[in-house]
Parts: sequence; structure tokens; C-alpha cells
Amino acid sequence: MDADGQNDPADIPALLAGLEGYDCVCGYRPNRQDSGAKRLGSKLANAVRSRFLEDGIIDTGCSLKAVRQEFTTELPTWNGIHRFFPVFFRLAGATRINQVPTNHRLRAAGQSKYTNFGRLRKTIWDLFAVRWLVSRWVDLTGINR
Repeated sequence: MDADGQNDPADIPALLAGLEGYDCVCGYRPNRQDSGAKRLGSKLANAVRSRFLEDGIIDTGCSLKAVRQEFTTELPTWNGIHRFFPVFFRLAGATRINQVPTNHRLRAAGQSKYTNFGRLRKTIWDLFAVRWLVSRWVDLTGINR
């Protein structure tokens, strides 16, 4: 969770409840409190990522997620991986992914360090890298993704 106050800690119990019968829960922000440009850029980026990676996640930029521990033990690390957590959870064997709406508040502190172009410039290569990795993944769990 970011320290800017946009995510509401009161959503955490709903995320944990959303784990009932699921491997992972991803929050999504149906009523974002950001500028129109930021909302449009995010909507477009989420649509492209979801179609490109076939992950079905509505809003990967929402930092509120809950996942069972066994799907987190071997996550790769790099700056920006949070955008692809659901893909890596799925590669680790998480087949049941739930999504729950979360609150989104005005920024209480600090300022955004992202612009739509800046985010695109950094993540476009990650998107191709993750797609390549998914195509080369050896499924040792025996679970079809």
C-alpha cells in the first residue's frame, strides 16, 4: 500500500474475505479520485495489458491485493513487477483469482511520480518480457494455466 493515502486500509478485511475459496484477490478502483487523463491512461493500459497477457485483471495498478503465501515464495523482483503480480501468481499455480472493488481517495500526501508517457515508457518493455516469460514457463505443478 502506498503512503499517499489513496488506498483505504478499511478495504483490507474485504480483501481477506474475498480470499474465501480463492488463491488471490485483486482490488480494483471503480471510483478513482484522479484526473481524467490519469484515469484514461490507466484504463487504456489495463486493457492492453489484460488483452496482451490474457490475465483478465481489471485494474492491476490498484495496490491492494491479498494472496495465499504459497504463491509468493518465488516471485522475481524488479522495479514495476507489481503491475504483473497476478500473472506471476498464476504461473505459481494460483488458478482461482477474485477481484473486489476498493475505495480510492484523494491523495493525502506527496505527489504522483508517474505520467502516462513515463509509465508507458518504463512498462512497455516489461509487458513484452512478461509475455515472453509466460510463453517459456515450464509448469512443474501440473496445473494448466
